[in-house]
Amino acid sequence: MKITFITDSYGGPRIHKQIEEVAIQQTFPELCKTELIKLDHDIEIDFASFRKVTDLPAIFEKYKGADIYVIQAGIVDAYPRPLSQRLTISQSFFAKFLRRMIRIKRSFFIKYVRNKPWTTEQEFAKAVESVCDNNKAKLIWINIAPVNLLQEKETPGANQAIRNLNTILSGIIKNYSNCIELDIFNLLMNTKGYEVYLHPIDSHLNKEGNKFYADEIMKLL
Repeated sequence: MKITFITDSYGGPRIHKQIEEVAIQQTFPELCKTELIKLDHDIEIDFASFRKVTDLPAIFEKYKGADIYVIQAGIVDAYPRPLSQRLTISQSFFAKFLRRMIRIKRSFFIKYVRNKPWTTEQEFAKAVESVCDNNKAKLIWINIAPVNLLQEKETPGANQAIRNLNTILSGIIKNYSNCIELDIFNLLMNTKGYEVYLHPIDSHLNKEGNKFYADEIMKLL
């Protein structure tokens, strides 16, 4: 059986201050791959930083023919942003200067200057529907994970924005018999001390978080 994992940066390695805190082999897609190869499955993995759910329809054009797709709906679409995607990614002096200024008091910028996600709810819904409409394979959707308390403080309203998009995702995929949802958001929120699975600074998965994801995915598979 062919199984394809499509993720954003949550499915990739994590490096902080030049220290590799999550190696590629410790990421949840690779942990699943190790177990699935033992069962003679064919596994392919695609992850990329700053990948939005709205990017998925085009990405699926590159990965045709799988029996099962494991799709991690990343935080990129949901997160309230003080800057546009262009300025967030740009390596220009001006963009770097802006990002440094915002890091000093991000919550102030979010509350009073600019708070605009990179994707509208309508664009998000359209992308999910497009993927579901154009695929007959089994689709396992991992919804968007919550952020930790530090990130919620720095970016007020982040978890509510995530809840909103997760509600849209659930509402759409329940109409497709080939779709299954892994409700990682509520699994984590209902786990006492769920922050133990997230990096304390950027809320991405740490080693334990990747193991948690891998275990839950393998249960479904």
